[in-house]
This record gives sequence, C-alpha cells and structure tokens, in this order.
Amino acid sequence: MLFIALGVHSFLLFFPWRSLQPNQAQKASGESVKLSRLTTLKPGETPADQSKSAEATTRNLNRSEIVVKASPSPTPSPTPLPKAAKPSPAPIVTQTPQKTATKTKAPTPTQTAVQTAKLTAKEQAFVSRLQKLEGREVNEPVSSTLFPNPEDFYQDPVKELGQPGIVGIEYVSFQRPEQVYQQLVKLYPDYAIVPKSEFGGGLVYEFKQGNFVRHLNLIRAKLGAGTLIILWNREPSQKPRG
Repeated sequence: MLFIALGVHSFLLFFPWRSLQPNQAQKASGESVKLSRLTTLKPGETPADQSKSAEATTRNLNRSEIVVKASPSPTPSPTPLPKAAKPSPAPIVTQTPQKTATKTKAPTPTQTAVQTAKLTAKEQAFVSRLQKLEGREVNEPVSSTLFPNPEDFYQDPVKELGQPGIVGIEYVSFQRPEQVYQQLVKLYPDYAIVPKSEFGGGLVYEFKQGNFVRHLNLIRAKLGAGTLIILWNREPSQKPRG
C-alpha cells in the first residue's frame, strides 16, 4: 500500500495541471490609456505581430516554471526484535510531508503599468495630418488643468489616465474652437464631417471615410487662449461597450 500511495502522490505532483487553466496573457487589457499627445503616439502591432508576441510570451511562461520534484521516501527496513521473553511492539513509521511544487510565472501584459495608446494604420494616417495645424504646440505638455471639465476626460487626473475611448489629445494655442474647425475642414477634404452633440464643454465632430469613423472633440482651454483636440474612437456621449 505504501508504494501505491507514493505513486499516486508523484503523479499528482508531475501532472501538468497548468495546461488546463486559461492563458492569462491572452486576456485583453482595459480600454483606458494614459493621455498623450496624438502626434507622439506610435503605430500598433499588426495581427501577425500580435500572434508572434503571444506565442513568445507563452514559451517564456513555460520556460520560467520551476518545479521542485519530490524524491520518493526510502522504504523503512524492519527493526530486529530484541531477545526478550516478551515481544516488543513493531516501530511506527511516520512519513515526512513532501514539498509542494512551486511555480514562477513571468509577468503578463495585464500586470504592466498604465500604457499609452497604439494607433492603427488608419489612425496613424489620420493623426499625421494634425501636424499641419497652425498654432499646434509641439513641446508643451497637455495636462488635466487645461480642461474646464476634466472629469469628463480623465479617470485619474494625477496619473493622466483617460476615459475609455479616448485615443489621445492635441493643443492649439491662440485659436478658438471654431478657428480650429476651419483648419480641420481644409486638412480633411476627403472626409465626411458631421457635427454631433456637445460633450465636455465643446462640440464633437464625426469624421468618416468609408468604414473608418473617428470623433474629434474641440474644447476651449480653461487656461490661456487655446483649443484642446480630443480624438475618440467612439462617440463621447455614448457609453463604452463591454
């Protein structure tokens, strides 16, 4: 019976139970990102790159697992009985508890700090035109203090964590929203531009080209005479999906 118990115990230790669990690296991260200047954002990965990245992450996770194998306990040898008239009781054999297997996992993408947005190819082409805006501040950072209603755009103003759906922001100094809008009409002549409802203290405009749709929110800055441009991947007045 002792050999059978040891065999079952070893099987439970070495069986790859982790393979039955869902891969944590494949869980999608949240939609909220750190708000950064639109013209400083980098393009995101293509689906093929994402597939290769996921495979590499899975291999790293498998390699990083350290399993402590339990060595089988030696079979106790019988103790010779002393030469006496009365038989002595047989010794009681106690088994030492085996060490449980420990695993070390590599960090997954969901454990990383707040990240900035990654632009799609169409978003990259869309944002590149904003570099031609007259009055666009190139070096000045854009913070929550410039917004008249920062709670509409920030989940955490200290960490510059934006609301879900915001891709990034830009700032044009010494121009009112209506002046910035006239520039946008000239920069995007191949887009259908439709005014939407007001949000956060400024008008929202839908920019559509085929199946590509994005929204620009023009806000008069709280400090100074400038305009904030917020790029949304959804209509701001609608709640984010899921």
